[in-house]
Amino acid sequence: MGDDPLSQAAELKKAGIVRQSALVGALLFSFRSIGELIAVAQATGDVEGHGAAAAIQAFIALACGGYLVFF
Repeated sequence: MGDDPLSQAAELKKAGIVRQSALVGALLFSFRSIGELIAVAQATGDVEGHGAAAAIQAFIALACGGYLVFF
């Protein structure tokens, strides 16, 4: 794969299902984590539960992103 991000995105189709899944997981859990953080900031409902969910989803997003970058 090339060094520039656009060529990496273009070649992702050839990279395999695991790398594609890592990208989708990183994006999905990033957005979910942001949504949970918004719920914490609004202080509605179970703030501790939303905070824990945000932390777990952020960790999963980082793990997926780390796999995508380093493997």
